[in-house]
Amino acid sequence: MIPKPVQRARRLIKKYGYNSPAEIDLIELLYAENLNLKYETTDDYQGKIVFNKYEGIITLSNNLENEYQKRYVIAHEMGHFFNERALTRSRNKFWTRPLPEGEEVGYTQCNSGLQNELCTNSL
Repeated sequence: MIPKPVQRARRLIKKYGYNSPAEIDLIELLYAENLNLKYETTDDYQGKIVFNKYEGIITLSNNLENEYQKRYVIAHEMGHFFNERALTRSRNKFWTRPLPEGEEVGYTQCNSGLQNELCTNSL
């Protein structure tokens, strides 16, 4: 039996007509799948994602200098989106990875939607 994350990755590769993972333009794929990318000056993490079932924002640390490292972190955060977004059915339930310090649950409730960067004020 093929694990679900592998099945999802194969579907994405097929959906966008890639012949191999090396051909994937992560930035193009990111935007095509309703994800946005931003950079932040921080030493606390290399990357993080905040998302609901339909959309999300990936934040990368400005400290990442190596393009391969950036690609890895973007792909890793996209993996959270593709493999965990089914856990929420609501536009107002947002998941964040990594979890904010001290938070036990993987989501926060809010009413502001993406207009407020997926409720980053409440994270």
